[in-house]
Amino acid sequence: MNEIFVKYGMSSRLAKEFDCTIQTVRLALRGAVNSELSHRIRKKALKWGGLEDKRKVVYNVPIRTRNK
Repeated sequence: MNEIFVKYGMSSRLAKEFDCTIQTVRLALRGAVNSELSHRIRKKALKWGGLEDKRKVVYNVPIRTRNK
């Protein structure tokens, strides 16, 4: 899933709206969690003016810092 960017303070508003923690909202907006709650959070964030990043985002990719 693509990341959704929201204005300052909207994460805490979403957390209150869905009765969850801000961390849950952050993970949902980042697209790191795939649950019913995260889909509802993402949908509401877009409705409230959030912007979806259309670029392909890959998480949990190990980064090699030096060759051995």
